[in-house]
Amino acid sequence: MKQDGKYRILIRSLIMMTIFLFMTGCALKGDSGEQDPSRNPHNVPLQVQVDQLRMDVANLHRINQNLARENANMRQQLNNNTVNIDYLRNMVAPATAQLDAQQARNEALQEQISELQDEVELLGGKIEKAARAPRKDESQATLQPRLVTPPGQTPQQPAGRSELDFEDYTADPTPLYDQAMNFYRVGEFQQALIAFDQIHSNFPTSSVADNALYWIGEIYYAQADYSTAYDYFDRVIRQYPEGSKVPDAYLKKGFSLQRQGKYAEALDVLRHTAETYPDHSVLPLAEDMIQNIEGS
Repeated sequence: MKQDGKYRILIRSLIMMTIFLFMTGCALKGDSGEQDPSRNPHNVPLQVQVDQLRMDVANLHRINQNLARENANMRQQLNNNTVNIDYLRNMVAPATAQLDAQQARNEALQEQISELQDEVELLGGKIEKAARAPRKDESQATLQPRLVTPPGQTPQQPAGRSELDFEDYTADPTPLYDQAMNFYRVGEFQQALIAFDQIHSNFPTSSVADNALYWIGEIYYAQADYSTAYDYFDRVIRQYPEGSKVPDAYLKKGFSLQRQGKYAEALDVLRHTAETYPDHSVLPLAEDMIQNIEGS
């Protein structure tokens, strides 16, 4: 309807312009006398002028239709581009979320690696300090593999136990456990071993008994006695299957086997660790060792 109104206005304007030109021509003729017949509006029939105006209007109508089609095409392209942009946004959003989550996991893993590196450096310093420390006798200097208690047998008392004095913790082994951990942190492995053994022997059902057994394995592991360390880690799993140290014991069992060159057995244990404890801090360590073994 709006376009028809525009056409009517255009036709009226053209007609008015024609009449104006016609009247102007008459005025010029009255002023100047005879003029060029070819320039006299009376020489062009009115019907011809109307037909010309109709042709002009038709041309304008065709031009308008072409413009309308071009405008429709442009709108369709714009709509298509909008749909494509929305699709790309929907595709990018999940990828961005996954990237952010992966970056957060990488940062957490890097933090764990840094903490482990600090612990390794600290432990290395303690071992070096213990190696340089003055020794009372050969029995206190080094942990002997003969202290290992085979599964199913009565635990043997570590050598030199009678020479160390510990307080009597008959009711609560927690203070003795704290004392043993202090010995371990400063590199006094012989004293730590004796204290941990007392806890496990005298308080086998306490809340720290599985931890004590685990740390005995760690002491042997630090001394490169991987076979003995493996036995203690295995005892943690068998004697305390619901204990908090079971994931760590599985991990260190795999490490101990790898250190002994038993790569196939190590892979079995480490894969079991990764599959069983996917949300535990042992997962990245197990995966790294698996990659190292498979790549060697």
